[in-house]
Amino acid sequence: MRKVNLVIIACILVFLFSWLSNPELIIEYLAFSGDNLIKGRAWTLVTSLFLHADILHLAGNMLFLYLFGNTLEEELGATKTLAIFFTGGMITFPLSLIFYDMGTLLIGASAAIFSLAAVVMLIKPLKLSLLFLPQGLIAILYFVYNALAIYSG
Repeated sequence: MRKVNLVIIACILVFLFSWLSNPELIIEYLAFSGDNLIKGRAWTLVTSLFLHADILHLAGNMLFLYLFGNTLEEELGATKTLAIFFTGGMITFPLSLIFYDMGTLLIGASAAIFSLAAVVMLIKPLKLSLLFLPQGLIAILYFVYNALAIYSG
């Protein structure tokens, strides 16, 4: 089994666990925020990548993680693919503080998946996906969809 698929399974398990337990407590201690970083909760740079707001957020991210992640793992190997995923996600959370106040809780793997999508666009833009569309086109659609989601709140 590819390593990126283990990340997908982990995201699903974390979602189920947070849904069945105390979601507010999970979010407070595992979601990234400037306040959490100041409190020494550096682990939130990673744990926040596994948290998702709702089932649609999770399903959308996991679909694109599957498409882009498996393409890259096939091309670059697991180590490089996971390095791109985690580095992209971990760098983006602190940069988001430019746009959000220190108390805003940030969750999800979108930024990490953007990193994978960007690399796919560079090295395999014409590879057909499971949707029979070029992965470069899917990456562009993913960017547009997320931009609209951010813009609309």
